[in-house]
Amino acid sequence: SLRTHWAAGSTAVGAELRDEYLLSTALGTPLDSTAYRPIPGETGRYYTRQARRTNTAYFLEHRIHTDRWQIVPGLLLQHNSMVRGGFRLYPGLDMSYRPTAALRLTASYNYALRLPTFTDLWYKSPTQEGNVNLQPEETHTVQLGAELSLPALTFSARAHYRRGTHTIDWVMYTPDDRYHATNFSLDAYGAGMDFSLDLTHYLGERQPLRHLTLSYAWLGQERRRGPAYYKSNYAFEYLRHKAVVRLSHQIYSLLKADWTLRLQQRTGGYLLYKEGKPSDSLVPYGTHALLDLRLTWETRPLSLWLDLNNVTATRYYDLGNVPQPGFTLLAGLRWKLK
Repeated sequence: SLRTHWAAGSTAVGAELRDEYLLSTALGTPLDSTAYRPIPGETGRYYTRQARRTNTAYFLEHRIHTDRWQIVPGLLLQHNSMVRGGFRLYPGLDMSYRPTAALRLTASYNYALRLPTFTDLWYKSPTQEGNVNLQPEETHTVQLGAELSLPALTFSARAHYRRGTHTIDWVMYTPDDRYHATNFSLDAYGAGMDFSLDLTHYLGERQPLRHLTLSYAWLGQERRRGPAYYKSNYAFEYLRHKAVVRLSHQIYSLLKADWTLRLQQRTGGYLLYKEGKPSDSLVPYGTHALLDLRLTWETRPLSLWLDLNNVTATRYYDLGNVPQPGFTLLAGLRWKLK
């Protein structure tokens, strides 16, 4: 890539050539028996399949920067040997505006491509089955945001909308089915905020409270097209609500505490297993809260810390069918060299 600065801003141009080649016993198209390749270190075993794709890309980006504005348009011209239709154009635009030194407004648009992996295309097992007819995933994403920075307070808010075509996911169509790689159309939208406050600025140094942060994120999704399914393995196993509160305070002298409370709700559910075998019961992930505590004793150059994770020993499932840990205790030390 090459970047040059001139009177109208700075311009970058570049190119990328990437070749992906795979030899396998499970992934890719079958080789003729005369073209089998021996597996190094394995006697009498051969690679019987191969896959190859070449990605060619050219990009152009221009950056315009003034006291208040920053505008960055860009273009990506891309071709992949496994995608029909020749070169495709993917534009993008990032903008930010500062009406004051403390306030920054942002907006962006991006059109992007994601290729299916070789696993998505060809992997096959008793529980999964790839799909050689998968199409590349394409998304149009619009984002808006605002950031406020004051001496003892920061606040940011954001919102986005993503329109997806040929979204790649692995789904089950019935309770006793295996996961199948598939495409469908998906709309996603969300919003979030982050708030940080220096408590000593407002309450003074002669009190224990030091710092408070709050964050919240919300996400929603809707399928526009696609066959009915029983369970999604990726696209619809997402956090719909997530809220985090962190509080830092002094306990005594060099000892301080950092509390973190997380409240989250995940959509979708996990298959209930009975006697080691999956049942036809789909249990919602639901909502759960986790409380963590870190105790730190710090004096230069030594720092000692103690992590008490999931203080309330909440039992829950997050992704898949694996129960998450209950209460855990970790300890450590750090020595900083001058």
